[in-house]
Amino acid sequence: MDGGDNNDDFIGGFLQNYSPEAMQEFVVRSAQFGSETSRTNGGSIILSTRRGSNDWHGSASYYYRGQDLNARNPLDNPEPDPKQPFSRQNGVATFAGPLRRDKLWFFTSYEYIDENASVAYSSNSQSEFNALARLAADGLIPGINSIAVPTNVPVPFRDNLFDVRLDWSQSTNAQWFLRASLDRNHTQNDLVQQAALPSTGSTTTSNYYNILLGQQYRFSPNWQGALTLEASNFHHSKARNSDLGLALAFPFSANFIPLPDSKLSATINSPR
Repeated sequence: MDGGDNNDDFIGGFLQNYSPEAMQEFVVRSAQFGSETSRTNGGSIILSTRRGSNDWHGSASYYYRGQDLNARNPLDNPEPDPKQPFSRQNGVATFAGPLRRDKLWFFTSYEYIDENASVAYSSNSQSEFNALARLAADGLIPGINSIAVPTNVPVPFRDNLFDVRLDWSQSTNAQWFLRASLDRNHTQNDLVQQAALPSTGSTTTSNYYNILLGQQYRFSPNWQGALTLEASNFHHSKARNSDLGLALAFPFSANFIPLPDSKLSATINSPR
């Protein structure tokens, strides 16, 4: 991204999201790589962000996908299971122009994503959850007296994407730019699956920060140099939905109860 590294070294793929409205161009290299795309032995994608100009310009757009207009997914949400609620709205705006004509320009963009996904429970899962709820009502699950059995679990996702870029023409041979970016997303009931109760999920918040300074200098018509300085930071927090010491991943997962002052754990077998 603008000559900087945006690779996830742990699980692969990209690291930070950027708004498509902030993109100027991209290049896909299916094989081989150059010195500017290090730490890869295969394909790569090189993206460049937009810059300002001597003309003031901006844009705004809004995308709406309503729950009532959303079709059923026959693979992930087949009938006769309850229809899985889903809606998504995107709002994005850009603004750019000159701070000093022919010398200094700026560009900025902001995108907000409001997505209300969900996990729908099949009738089979609900019948087994109800059986587990009866065990809790009878006092057979330590620390739990009741278990709610919803038809679906909402998984709201919120994402904020912000970019700002400054470009400076020092001379005909020297060009500088400074770009700062933020990607902040928030998810509730994260990690809840089709066969797991909401107590197994968590609330997660991820913050990605990136700042990059770039310069291009032309030494001669045949020689050109590029300098890229980049700093990134990632902060991730996760809060469990349940602090009871008992994660009810039922009926397909094992459940472990930590014992006080002990490294041992007990397993509750899911009833059939």
